[in-house]
Amino acid sequence: MANDQYKEKILGGYDFFKTLSPELQKEVHAAAHYVKLEKGQNFFTKGDDVNVIALVGKGSVRVYISGETGREVSLYRVEPGGSCPINILTAIFDRPAPANAVVEQDIEAVILPSNDFKNWVNQDETVRSFVFDALIHRFVRVMHIIEDLTSRRLDQRLSEFLLSRFSKIQEEPKKLKITHEQIASELGTAREVVSRLLSQLESSESVELKRGEITLRDPKHLQKMCNVT
Repeated sequence: MANDQYKEKILGGYDFFKTLSPELQKEVHAAAHYVKLEKGQNFFTKGDDVNVIALVGKGSVRVYISGETGREVSLYRVEPGGSCPINILTAIFDRPAPANAVVEQDIEAVILPSNDFKNWVNQDETVRSFVFDALIHRFVRVMHIIEDLTSRRLDQRLSEFLLSRFSKIQEEPKKLKITHEQIASELGTAREVVSRLLSQLESSESVELKRGEITLRDPKHLQKMCNVT
């Protein structure tokens, strides 16, 4: 498939693009560049000047913040058809990135030059709505993270996280490939704390632990843990 076809397919996955005028669609398509990034590559890191907007057609990007201790907190993921408001705001306002973005699954995307994107935001209501919707959606997500960090027990959040990940696995028994360190980053806590709580879940026969892998044994117990007060 030629790059133009890749661009058309990716751009076509974004509702705002499909509602642009034919003239603006052509302009966006002409300015877009098709890219592929492999798992583990950084899209941007904190402090970077970002001069492109990325629209993801395949794979996912994890956006996170990290402290001086090295502890990470995941803010959200950008998946096909989604957007990254940190990327957008950093690019159009010429500000250093306040967070990090790393490729979690190999991605195919188109990138749009920030100067062109600024012009489209100024000129077209559809593009402005796309930006505002991205901000609102992600803001709600980040507020939910803050609420979880400040008001919910960690064992509840861990059980909910595991159930959410297991729900995406079709095979039986459900096996989740993930490390304790990765879970700690998702929950904004220390690896040692996650390891202790996972050991408790294993003792209750809710899960079975192996290096880099968690197998679901009793989903009802995990669901019960989500509702513990």
